[in-house]
Amino acid sequence: MLFHIAFKRATLALGSAAFLLNLSGSCATEFDFSRPKGFGAATIGGMGGEVVNITDPIDGRKQLKNALCNSFNAEGVCSDATPRIIRIATTIDYTGTEKTSSERGCYPGKTKGECPTPYEPEALILVDANDRHCSGKEVTGINYDVAGKNPLSVGSNKTLIGASSSAALKGKGLRLVNSRNVEIRNLTISDINNGIVFGGDAISLEGVDRVWIDHNTFHNIGRQMIVGHFRPAINVTISWNNFDGTSAYSPECNGKHYWNILLIAKKQTITLSNNWFHDFSGRAPKVSGDEAIVHVVNNYFQNGSWHALDSSENAHLFVEANYFDNVILPILPDDGYVFGALGSLSAVAQRECKEKVGRPCLGNLAIPEPSINGFTQYSAVMEAFGALGKNISHSSKSEVSSCMITPYAASKVPAIVKAYTGTGHL
Repeated sequence: MLFHIAFKRATLALGSAAFLLNLSGSCATEFDFSRPKGFGAATIGGMGGEVVNITDPIDGRKQLKNALCNSFNAEGVCSDATPRIIRIATTIDYTGTEKTSSERGCYPGKTKGECPTPYEPEALILVDANDRHCSGKEVTGINYDVAGKNPLSVGSNKTLIGASSSAALKGKGLRLVNSRNVEIRNLTISDINNGIVFGGDAISLEGVDRVWIDHNTFHNIGRQMIVGHFRPAINVTISWNNFDGTSAYSPECNGKHYWNILLIAKKQTITLSNNWFHDFSGRAPKVSGDEAIVHVVNNYFQNGSWHALDSSENAHLFVEANYFDNVILPILPDDGYVFGALGSLSAVAQRECKEKVGRPCLGNLAIPEPSINGFTQYSAVMEAFGALGKNISHSSKSEVSSCMITPYAASKVPAIVKAYTGTGHL
């Protein structure tokens, strides 16, 4: 029965064979691309629902909007929970479709004329009259594309998946509010007011449960590639994505994106696995919230001009078997909790791993070794993971432990992650 479900899911979505190594037990193994692993393991998206095929780049705009959400409540939040599998086989370009506008803002870092060719400084739009991002800077009008600030609403029980190599959303992102059971896979999301902070995010999560963001490519996003707001984000897996930070615009005029992933909800359970973060300067990711529990495992961090991970405000990050390649500061020392080691773990730390997660933990690699070692082994992280049985809505403690990703060695991460991340690898 389990094989039938996994095979049906993959073939409905892409019309191709699933990449299955082993489906024994209750959880899929490392390279089963047909099913999520980690905290989002229970996500099934729109399985069994209507299949909507989007092939026309112009008519597809309205078709996609209605398929993702065709009903809203009195507060303007999507209330559409009808299961659908939405297959995109074209690039849907929203740039210029909702005109342009101008709002007060500034250049918070370097200013025009200070960046060497071919780089440009980042602009920032002020959120409201109380926004202090432009303190000490000249406030001016910032022009932006309106479409980027108006993301597409995504309802519950939806699978959004790219069905061709050209499947892409350009100039507009996705917003999930109170959404349950959503898959977003095999898409390129790009060019959302590139170079304009607060000009739009690629994927926005607010009060979500069971979300799988997988095998996507993110590039040229004005603000966050993925943002989790103050409301809970639970049972989420973010896997096999290419977070491409190369850009003409950056805070320090070095072509490296700072606004990658920001996760700030008080309550979070998120798995970040097998992603490729490259050409970044920070927030890869930044996590806060004293009930935030995040497993960062088998990710490849490459060419970071400042920090990758940042655990703040008592967040709990379990960091294992990641590879940091030419990253100045793999982990920014902050007021959150991190459990992870650069190299092998101590015998004491390994005893905690075996007691709380039921297996040995693997160390991380960083080449060259950073001058500041932000790797710590806070017991609070292992305590949080050990107590997951009462914090995860769909699983008992034993089920969560068995569904946690079992990592492969950090030394293997660059080759595997670069081979299979992003669009076109399903």
